[in-house]
Amino acid sequence: MDNKISGVLLSAGKSERMGEMKALLSLKDKLVIEKLIEEYLNAPIDELVVVVGFNGEKLESVIKSLFPTDKVRIIHNEDYEQGMFSSIVKGVGSATFDNILLGLVDNPLINSEIINKILKAFDFEHIVIPSYNKRGGHPVLFPKFIKDAILSSKYETLREVFDSFKDKIIYIDAPIEVTIDMDTKEDYEKILRYLEGGSI
Repeated sequence: MDNKISGVLLSAGKSERMGEMKALLSLKDKLVIEKLIEEYLNAPIDELVVVVGFNGEKLESVIKSLFPTDKVRIIHNEDYEQGMFSSIVKGVGSATFDNILLGLVDNPLINSEIINKILKAFDFEHIVIPSYNKRGGHPVLFPKFIKDAILSSKYETLREVFDSFKDKIIYIDAPIEVTIDMDTKEDYEKILRYLEGGSI
């Protein structure tokens, strides 16, 4: 059994509601993409695939200058305008290993402690979804049969895939950070306040 894990981090969208690239916003002294990649690499995963799309060359050059390591691979999704699932398919299809930890640049507060908790709950047979107050969040971790389903062309969203395998989902209690999305300027300002010790 392949017990290695590929991280897949999606950062391909146009960030239209934000008005600028989420990945290149600053969180304290680091860029969002920098902080997230650091946190993923601080967890025991075997590689990290970052999917870029809109302004992909710019983002790739930033990532490569910050992380000159073979453990981080950058994949371009030319079809990013088709939506998030196209980036999921591209990232999952490019992953070296069968087990996938899938995260989003929209969740900038994810840290290695949260990732480790998700990894600890993984038995290589179930989907692990972190949740706070019964609300599911990211990143999610899944085994080979979900990877195969995503690549099968039968589905159009990740929710459809998970709905087909409801009996295979394990929810684990996680902190509020797993549910914090950053889609708008207001969201970004809230996150900055939170990092300064405020509440969400």
